[in-house]
Amino acid sequence: MPLLSNLTIVARLRVAYVLFMLPVAFLFFTLYSEGSRQVATSRLEIAGVAYNQALFAVYDTLAREGGQSGDIARQDDDGNPS
Repeated sequence: MPLLSNLTIVARLRVAYVLFMLPVAFLFFTLYSEGSRQVATSRLEIAGVAYNQALFAVYDTLAREGGQSGDIARQDDDGNPS
């Protein structure tokens, strides 16, 4: 290789080091990005579970007060069965 033939051994080792570290740096970046994405997804899932718990509590209250859950769905705005 004409480009490397004029370099000292120290310079050649530095070039080899940089060439070796490029894929390692890419691997670390990829792992960090994937981990961050998974953490963000987990936070959304936790928020969804909290939302569903509140929603189920409201649904449970409506079901207990209104009798059958199907009757609740068939009520008009005044609470009268339609």
